[in-house]
Amino acid sequence: MIVLKILTNIAFINMNIFSLSLAIYGILNIKKIGNLKIFILLPILSFIDSFSLILLTQILDHKNAFLLFSEYFQLIFLIFELAIIFIFYLNTIFKLKNNLIYSVPIITASLLLALRYFSGQNIVNNYLPLFVVIEALIVDICFGFIIFKKIKNDKPIISISENQINTGFFLFVNTTAPYYLVINYINNFEKSPVTFLNFIGSFGYIILFYHIYKAIKCSLLK
Repeated sequence: MIVLKILTNIAFINMNIFSLSLAIYGILNIKKIGNLKIFILLPILSFIDSFSLILLTQILDHKNAFLLFSEYFQLIFLIFELAIIFIFYLNTIFKLKNNLIYSVPIITASLLLALRYFSGQNIVNNYLPLFVVIEALIVDICFGFIIFKKIKNDKPIISISENQINTGFFLFVNTTAPYYLVINYINNFEKSPVTFLNFIGSFGYIILFYHIYKAIKCSLLK
């Protein structure tokens, strides 16, 4: 248990350092990275999520405020994460590049936030498995399709930067999806073991952020 707790703290700290560094790196190069701009949202949202935990629970000791903030912010985070994945594969596989599609996560987030406010439902907790399964299915199916097309055509069908993002999403969902499904199951019975599994979630985001960084770097080297 002690080892797992140490791993959790190390992974959490490294994820925050990586997310903040990637966000700054992306913002500094925002004019040069083209369609990769949207991926900078992920480390920014991740850092806000983690920093709010530290600020509200450790520094200000307002745990109730954090729980309320987290219910709303986690919903925004999940919607934008899922939307970015969806938009990425629409762009890479179907070559559908319509700026109107970027309004979808904003509209969806607004509607679900309103539902959360007026109904009082904790949407993230109640429907987390659904979010996770949908996200994993989209990534795994699209990843498999891209690999199949690459083998069939004997050449890549996406750019080097897109390949980095594709690989990052695949490793991310297959690392974190089982973790999120397990902790959702455990939460129904016993909360204490969950804290010792948190390093898996942080590790998954570190993998994703690394591949986003590689994608941006490849884009800048063109």
